[in-house]
Amino acid sequence: MCTQALFLEAEANYRAGNLDVSLAQFEALAGRQLSDDLTPKVLFRSGLLHCQRARWPAGEQELKRLLAEFPKFENALEARLWLGRAEAQRKDFAQARATLDAVASADKGMLGAQARLSLGELALDSGDLAGALSMFLRVAVLYSDVELIAQANWGAGRAFERSGEPDKAAQSYRELLTKAPKSPLATGARERLAALASR
Repeated sequence: MCTQALFLEAEANYRAGNLDVSLAQFEALAGRQLSDDLTPKVLFRSGLLHCQRARWPAGEQELKRLLAEFPKFENALEARLWLGRAEAQRKDFAQARATLDAVASADKGMLGAQARLSLGELALDSGDLAGALSMFLRVAVLYSDVELIAQANWGAGRAFERSGEPDKAAQSYRELLTKAPKSPLATGARERLAALASR
């Protein structure tokens, strides 16, 4: 099978949610001689898949190579988002913040929102509750995507709890349940509300 056909099959598996099959196919493609237009696409998808499967070092390596060799690649901003997440997993927090800040500054859409959520998680993990709240609340207010709102309210609720503001935390969890009742985070929000009510 020619490399273009293999790429299309791997991409179809990715879009169908068959991530492990797709990753194996992209890894096989990476070992072949690829055209200049196919190489960045394979590096991009392989890097994302490694990250999505929690194989952060391999994902970071692929994404760094992609951005170094093909800086004008059409999905470079999304590659930077995942690179920032990989850097955070490696505990290079300063570099992760710089990478994610660059994405948030460059994009006012979904990628920028996802970068802000990742920045909020970094701030929360480091104990910067004001910084975490700033990121989470900005996403909760400025974006309409249901899952982004759920993630933002989940993060804000946790930050409010850690800052000793249970009423505001409960408000964030209720907002999550109101605006995103089918979110995977809804169960956690109900549990946190019950825990806060029993105090």
